[in-house]
Amino acid sequence: MKSIIFSLEKNLSFLYKAKLRVKLLKHGTSVHFRKPESVDPSSIPKETLLCTDALSLYKKVKASGAEALIFAHTESDIDGFSEGKYFVLDAKNAEYDYFLKVYKRINNIPWEILRTKRLIIRETVEADVDEFAKIYSDPEITRYTDPLYPDVNEEKRYVTEYREKVYAVQGFGIWTVLLKDGTVIGRAGLTVRSDFEDVETGFVIGTKWQSKGYGTEAVKAVTEYAFKLGFPKVNALVIPENIKSVRLLEKCGYTPKDKILLEKREYMVYSVSDNYDRIHTE
Repeated sequence: MKSIIFSLEKNLSFLYKAKLRVKLLKHGTSVHFRKPESVDPSSIPKETLLCTDALSLYKKVKASGAEALIFAHTESDIDGFSEGKYFVLDAKNAEYDYFLKVYKRINNIPWEILRTKRLIIRETVEADVDEFAKIYSDPEITRYTDPLYPDVNEEKRYVTEYREKVYAVQGFGIWTVLLKDGTVIGRAGLTVRSDFEDVETGFVIGTKWQSKGYGTEAVKAVTEYAFKLGFPKVNALVIPENIKSVRLLEKCGYTPKDKILLEKREYMVYSVSDNYDRIHTE
């Protein structure tokens, strides 16, 4: 995101504009203020985020098949934008990260969720499916984990839908795990099953990269992230015979709590509460 255009009907004070400029310029993003009638949605560069309080301009943006961030001066302003997806209230005090995430969501760019010592955890994209197919081709992986769709294109369509209906709505999900060099090695994240109410950790690390501590590193990071989101407890459902996953979870502070039956399969429920000392224990 190289720039943000604020196209507003209501005037902002000089001080308000100055704070916006300073905040965004610190991150290399320039700020421009333009009247709504002077903005042509079709001419806005891809590297630019449009932020507007003008319903007429927003309708033009939607008609062009694009999206914009809605500048709400008060909470009541939100009601006038029935088609709106992204809103900012008190923009001068909003974090830069929020503007960047909206920009990425509008432009279908995956969010980077976490970085650890050796890993990057980011939202899954359709291109990851080809690498997942290699990982899931190992019968040791699908022994304890549901396989992908047999048709790679069907799996990619599922990813597209998942990004639209899970990432964009929940704000979390199962993500892609990569080495710092960009190699896809598996998946990890947070999910809520329809038949199991509590949030749970899910993870799959390709056989080639197992026994190197990557899984433990990813699960610890994801669990801490869940606590930062406000979840007081995180669960993990494991088939009892899956000894490798059991040991990994125990390294991350999870302890066995119960047994449940889901879809005719027995799982052990492992849990960990919001206790950072335990999460950081090797």
